[in-house]
Amino acid sequence: MGFHIKPCEKGKDSILNGITKVKEYKLNITKTSTNVIKELRNYQWRLKDGRPDNKPVDNYNHALDAMRYAITMKVKARNKVKAFA
Repeated sequence: MGFHIKPCEKGKDSILNGITKVKEYKLNITKTSTNVIKELRNYQWRLKDGRPDNKPVDNYNHALDAMRYAITMKVKARNKVKAFA
């Protein structure tokens, strides 16, 4: 069908590292991006004894995961190019 699909490389703490990397960028989200807006409004961190335990709840995250994968893979590709320069 013409889709260019690549596997995402996941490593230790890839979710937290990816979230940290995404936070380095300014997100431009349009008002028509209703699914992303819904996910951003509902994204939560897991609670342990009533306090956040630094792990996200695996819910309301499909578009955000895709964004995280894209940014993480783009950064890795850029770093590979720099390594060969």
